[in-house]
Amino acid sequence: MHSPRGVEKRNAPISRVIDAGLYSRAGNRLGTIDELVIDLDSGRIRYVLVAGVTGQRYRFPWEAVRLQRDRFVLRLVEPKLVVSAPVEPQTGPD
Repeated sequence: MHSPRGVEKRNAPISRVIDAGLYSRAGNRLGTIDELVIDLDSGRIRYVLVAGVTGQRYRFPWEAVRLQRDRFVLRLVEPKLVVSAPVEPQTGPD
């Protein structure tokens, strides 16, 4: 099984996920993965920001994204397109 730009089955550097295409279950290209937002407490990816083919930026839960065959697929039956506001990094206490 081939994976996008060197992505292994269960591990991938973030640099290999950014700029990868994101597709619907039907095979339609939704856009390009633009950013991953990480929960700093758990260290897990919380959601993915996607630059859509229409120029809008959308946010999807990371749990709904799967690597299938050779590309990332959004596994939501009817994806709710949530336009994302800019994500600002959180800073710790001074």
